[in-house]
Amino acid sequence: MSSPVDPHQIPLFPELFDDYYTPPLTSQPEFAQQLENFIKIADYGALLELNFRGLEKSYSLKRSELKIPVQFLKPDSEETSPNFYLFPLEVRHQLEHFRYRLKSFFDRHNSIKTASGYFLFRNYFHRWERFLAEYQEELHAYLAEDIGTAQYHDYFEKALQDGLTWLTRQLSPLAPYQKDFPDWQVILQKRHLFSSTGTTLTNLIGTEPQYLLDTIILKTMHIPHDLKHYTKGVAVLATYKNIHLDYLKDVKIENIHDLKHILAQIDKPKF
Repeated sequence: MSSPVDPHQIPLFPELFDDYYTPPLTSQPEFAQQLENFIKIADYGALLELNFRGLEKSYSLKRSELKIPVQFLKPDSEETSPNFYLFPLEVRHQLEHFRYRLKSFFDRHNSIKTASGYFLFRNYFHRWERFLAEYQEELHAYLAEDIGTAQYHDYFEKALQDGLTWLTRQLSPLAPYQKDFPDWQVILQKRHLFSSTGTTLTNLIGTEPQYLLDTIILKTMHIPHDLKHYTKGVAVLATYKNIHLDYLKDVKIENIHDLKHILAQIDKPKF
């Protein structure tokens, strides 16, 4: 039977493990060196991991995941659709510009570029937090003022319409499906129904007249139906991370060059 104790970590309550022996700290020179390096790194700053949440929204369709009977499809029907994006190209370019602008804060004076983000020097922590707060305000202002509620609604409807149009093009003339784009309230009601009942594509019946629309609605459930909910889901996640002690053994940090050497060894940090 394997031990429940991680050999790389010291248990908080070692007395709970009968077979675990914790030698005195003075007999653990390796751990002492790791701890010293950890403290020195913390004096310099911290790893900062950046992630955008909720900014990009799209979907695609695959014939293999649909339940459309073969006799209702054209012989040359496509297997996979293109990606259908919530926003048109010019808006996506602007959002991509926001991504680059966030990273423009970092330079050789305030940080070290790493595989997972940036090592931000401690004396720039407050400047970064102010920059991030202003940046998020500008991003939300762009969504509210340059896009706005009405335009977002149009973008959302077009994303659904594009998917429905692609599905319709794959059908033979015999297909008995409803192909007209429905009233907005019908879409909202169906989204609410599918969400509350946990309906998935596998629950749909492929011969029902409303099958195409129901498929599109389910495939776009991850896209907020209005700007308010979209904006609420958009966030920049900037998380301070610690370097795993495994990276800090058999090394000694005396200066910034030593720190850069350790950071260069971290291909995928263990946090």
